[in-house]
Formats: sequence, structure tokens, C-alpha cells
Amino acid sequence: ACASDPGVITKENVQRHLEIFPYDNFLYRDTQCPTCELQKPARSKHCRVCDTCVAKYDHHCAWLNSDVGLNNYRYFLLFLISHVGIC
Repeated sequence: ACASDPGVITKENVQRHLEIFPYDNFLYRDTQCPTCELQKPARSKHCRVCDTCVAKYDHHCAWLNSDVGLNNYRYFLLFLISHVGIC
């Protein structure tokens, strides 16, 4: 999970993320990230620690020193389950 891309949003892939997560205009409105100056897909957030926008952002994990987002959420769950199994 710490070595995989959490789903960082860049100029090159922002359109693809906008298609995956459309706005519902209720909870998620068409906005722009003030830091990245990119259009924010629904469920994305800007991480203050990593200074990147992440699709389907969950949180910044201090154990992994990485964000948990769209692309590495399953690995994070496996990480947690393995630690529970060890304990």
C-alpha cells in the first residue's frame, strides 16, 4: 500500500476521474482545488501532507506515510487484516 499510487489526480488523468465519479450536485458540486488548480472530481480531496489531490480520498496514513485512496484501498485493508491476524 505504501509503494502504490493512491490515485493521484494530475492534468493528464483528471478527465478520466471526472467520468468515473460524476457530480450529484447535492453533496458533490463542480469545484476547483485551490491548491492544484485542477477541477476536483467528486469524492476527491487535497492531502496537506503529500500536497496532491487524490481520487476517492480516505485519509493520510502515518503508518504507511502515504494517502489511502482509490488505487490502494484494498492493499490498505489487507495491511490492516494481516496486522489483526498477527496480533
